[in-house]
Parts: sequence; structure tokens; C-alpha cells
Amino acid sequence: MKTPIGLVRQIAIVDDAPHLRAWVRAILREHPQLNLLVETNHAEAPQALLAAGRPDAVVVVLDDAPQRSLKLLRQLMVQKLTPVVLCVGSGREHCKATIAALSKGAVDCIFCPVDPRDPIVKQDIGHRLWIAAKSQLRRPSRTDLPGMSKPQIRDGFSCPLILMGASTGGVTALERVLTDLHPQGPAALIVQHMPATYLTSFVEMLNRQLPQDVALATENSPLEHGQIRFAPSNGLHSEICRIKGKWTCRFSNARETDLHCPSVDRLFASAAVYHSDMIAVILTGLGRDGANGMHQVHLAGGRTIGQDEASSVVYGMPRAAWDLGAVDRQVPLRNVGYAINLAVAQHNENQGRI
Repeated sequence: MKTPIGLVRQIAIVDDAPHLRAWVRAILREHPQLNLLVETNHAEAPQALLAAGRPDAVVVVLDDAPQRSLKLLRQLMVQKLTPVVLCVGSGREHCKATIAALSKGAVDCIFCPVDPRDPIVKQDIGHRLWIAAKSQLRRPSRTDLPGMSKPQIRDGFSCPLILMGASTGGVTALERVLTDLHPQGPAALIVQHMPATYLTSFVEMLNRQLPQDVALATENSPLEHGQIRFAPSNGLHSEICRIKGKWTCRFSNARETDLHCPSVDRLFASAAVYHSDMIAVILTGLGRDGANGMHQVHLAGGRTIGQDEASSVVYGMPRAAWDLGAVDRQVPLRNVGYAINLAVAQHNENQGRI
């Protein structure tokens, strides 16, 4: 029995494989606040979606011809700004296409499970479709940021470190924020919830696009200015430490109770001991990973920045941190990079560097 129609979100399915459409259809049928508006294949999708009316979200299954899905995504983003959720296999063959789609604005990516009948899996996917259907997409806007001077570093002073956490919607959010950072600014260490193969493709794409050196973090390697490092999805948590004045990344074992690995909470919590040298940033994402760790950084005297609700694809992680009182400044996505640059400048000024 569905809830009153005003609370039900309408979902469309685009796929050429009937068995996958049937799987998504079954999930929608069991969710009290989701309803199947229309299902169609890629070739007929534009006309079918137009005839059915505007759905609250479209599930697009990435098949053996991913360019068709990317073309459809571009049409939906330009014409209707309808949230799109990708459904892909767990293999490597679609990694680049999936990252390209997330970069172009797809709000989430669902990986076809090994056992689609698992009730926990079905519940999780239903919840993520509901979140996507409620998300508010906006065309990206840019504002001219004040000029950024090159950081001046002198021996004997501690360098700041930028820590970030993101999940659903994080691909486009991180692209925007990292583009706005100074190319030779302090090192950044980032946790983005994403399977290993897709994270590797995302990091490779950013390294091609950005002037910074972007790569997966490796244990005990120094984190230098102009570097952006992502916590690898290797079954271990990434944490930070300082050895002989140099920031480095270390790996630690996951616990059975951990919901995420790598975890934003574990990364932020490891930084609290370094208090005023930390700049912690929480971006769009489902859940509350990062809130407790950011609170520790905040209480220790570090600078904390959160993305605001209006610009978040999913205002879950930033909301949890904000409600906990862990966020010093909450700003729109377009201003997050500037807020980080400002925090770096303030840190340097306090250190007597400029």
C-alpha cells in the first residue's frame, strides 16, 4: 500500500535488458514511497519520458554501449534537470563511462548486486532511489574568486593540511572545489565513498584535468604542497600523522562495526591532535560519516567548513556535522574552495608567514 500520492516519488527506468528492469521494478514495488512511472529502452527513452511526464528520478542502466547512456544523461541535465541514478556492473569495463556520467551530473551509482534478492540490498537501493528522487539539481554556476597568492613557506613553521570527505554527489562537488584551490597550495587528503576500480578512474580523470598532482595516497609518503591524495579503497582506513615536520598518510585496520572503509570519521579523528594546522571540509553525501570526526577537529581548534543544504545533492553528511555544532562556516559549493583558501591564508598569517 503506497503512501498518499503527494508523498510518492515517480521513477523511470531506462534499460535494454528486461531482467534488470524487472529487478528495479520489484524494488520500486516494495518501497512505500516510490512508484514506477514508465520503463523503456535507450532508443525510445526521450519520447517515452516526454510522454510520461517529468519523473522525479530516472534509473539508467549502463549497458555495453555506454555512450548512449551518456547522451541521454546530457539531454536530461540540459532539458529537465532530472536526477539520474546509474545502475552498472561491478567490473572495470564501465569505470570511465561511470565516472564521466557522475562528473556530468548523475547523482548516484548503484552497482548490480551479486544476489539481487537480498532484502538488505533491496532496502538500501530503495532508500538511495528515494534520496535521489528528492534531490534538487541546479545548473552549475561559477563566481569569480579573489586572486590567490602563492603560499609562502619558511622553515620552522608548520604547514596546514586540507582534509575532505564526500559521498553521494561528491564527484561533481570535488571537481568544483579542487579546481578553485591554489595549484601550489597545501596538500589535501580526501575520502570519497566509491569502489576501488571507480575511484582509480576518478583520480586519473582529475589528474588529467587539474594542475595539481592527483593520485591515491600511499603509506608513509610525504604529503607535499601541490598534491591531492585520495584515501584508497583497499580495506584499510587512511589516517594522517606528522613525522619530522612532514605530513604523511598511514593505514589502519577496519573494525567489524565500521560502516565505511575508508572512513571520513577516522581520517578527521586522526587529525584532531594536530588541531590548528587542520582544515576539515565536509561535502555532499548520504549518512553521517565525518560528523563525529569533524567535531573532534572543531573542539581541538581546527578550522571546519561544510557545504550548505541548497547546493548539496544529498544534505546528509553536512547536515549531521552542522547539527552537531562541528562546522565553523557553512557555505554554498561555489564558495567552498574560496573558504579553504581563506582558511589557509589565515593559518599562514597566524604562523607569521605572510
